[in-house]
Amino acid sequence: MSVVASDFSKSSAERPTIKKKHGRQSVMITKEFSLFSVDPQTAMIDLGTSKHPVGSVWINVHLDYEVPVSIYISVHGGKW
Repeated sequence: MSVVASDFSKSSAERPTIKKKHGRQSVMITKEFSLFSVDPQTAMIDLGTSKHPVGSVWINVHLDYEVPVSIYISVHGGKW
């Protein structure tokens, strides 16, 4: 069987789409983070474990919160 013809040319699939690097992209973090308060308006999220640290992200706190089980972090325009 020849692999020359693609699914698109056979009309069995839609046109292929290319995913772009820019725009909003997000990641879900389940257990590998710790959240602690720096002051009443600012908190810091340490990502990773003690053996494999990834980095930290500063956040602005607008409301009272409890430490969640999982979080979503998104990047847009190079800013997390």
